[in-house]
Amino acid sequence: MQRCGSKLGYQRGLWVAHERWECKRMIVLKEEQLPWSVVPRITTRVHAQAALGTRQTTLWEQRIEPGGFIPIHYHDTEEVITVLEGAITLNDGESHRTLHAPATLLIPANELHGIEVYGNDQVHLVAAFPTATPRIFDVNGNTRPLPQNDLETTRNELEKDEPHDEEK
Repeated sequence: MQRCGSKLGYQRGLWVAHERWECKRMIVLKEEQLPWSVVPRITTRVHAQAALGTRQTTLWEQRIEPGGFIPIHYHDTEEVITVLEGAITLNDGESHRTLHAPATLLIPANELHGIEVYGNDQVHLVAAFPTATPRIFDVNGNTRPLPQNDLETTRNELEKDEPHDEEK
C-alpha cells in the first residue's frame, strides 16, 4: 500500500517513488497555530495555504462586522464561500442579492464578486480555493493583497446604490 501520497513507478526492475513526489505526513494545526489577522473591515484566520504546508488548497475563515465588506474582486481560480452566520449582500458588478446563512456560493474563476454585511449581525464565513496560493485582482486586473494583509482598504469603491433582490 502506498503511504503519504507518493507515486510509484517501475524503473530498471524496481518500484521507486517518482523524483518529484515527496512523501509527507499529515499536518495537524491547533488553534494556537492559527491566529486571527485583524485588518480594517474584516478578520481572517488562515486554516490552509502553502505557508502552512498545503500544495493545492487554501481555506480562510472570516468574520465581518456590520459595516464591513470584501471589495469587489476576482480570482484566477474558482472559489467556494459558505456563509455560516449572518446575511450578506453579494455584488457581482452588475447586481446585488441578499443571502442569509446558511448559503454557499460557487464562484467560477474570473467572476467578479464582493460582499457587504446585510443587517446588524456579524457575518461568519469560510472560503476555499483549489490552490495553495490564491491571487486576488481588482476590477481593472491589478493584484490586490490577501485579506489578512490588506491594511489599506477602508472604503468600498462600489457600494450599492441600487435596489437588490433578497433571497432566503
